[in-house]
Amino acid sequence: MDISTQIKFLEKEHASLNKKIDGMEKTGVFKDEQLSEMKRKRLQIKEQLVILRKIQFEENYERLNWDE
Repeated sequence: MDISTQIKFLEKEHASLNKKIDGMEKTGVFKDEQLSEMKRKRLQIKEQLVILRKIQFEENYERLNWDE
């Protein structure tokens, strides 16, 4: 799986978790442990996205420099 595909996949996962977390918080129907675990997972995904976007940027930048 290339970086762009990984980024898109993780963005969808992150959006899905956001939606679930927002719904749980709005209804107030959740276990604290469950909500905490989902928030941890969301943060991990966000951290992975930051790393992958940095790698993608660096690869694109290197490609541009080699083309000159």
